[in-house]
Amino acid sequence: MSAYNWIQVRGHCPSCGGFADLVAQTHMASDYDGDEGGRFHDRSYQLGERMNWWGRGDLRYGRWKEGNLVRSIKVEDDEDYECCYSSCRVCQASLYLVICFKDCCPVKCLEIGKEENWPSQYYK
Repeated sequence: MSAYNWIQVRGHCPSCGGFADLVAQTHMASDYDGDEGGRFHDRSYQLGERMNWWGRGDLRYGRWKEGNLVRSIKVEDDEDYECCYSSCRVCQASLYLVICFKDCCPVKCLEIGKEENWPSQYYK
């Protein structure tokens, strides 16, 4: 069992065709350790909202990156990408969301698709 957080995204569902609230399960900035505010898991964030994590001066800071991008693709030191499991709150379709993270912050949803079409550049 691993720790994870949730990213809230409003987007177009490729299954039912409507706009829906989508919730992506991410392993970014998630850990069973934590700080005075609690453990770093099972928290919900919006795009643009910095995730709770250790500060840059802490040796554990660099562990926030838990993306599943195949590493043959170069990324900057302060960013990572993750293809996350999700589902549509309207039609319950199983989906994936590709999210870009920068400095412990989900900044943009790059792609929304049906789980059966999971992109090959990401590990499942």
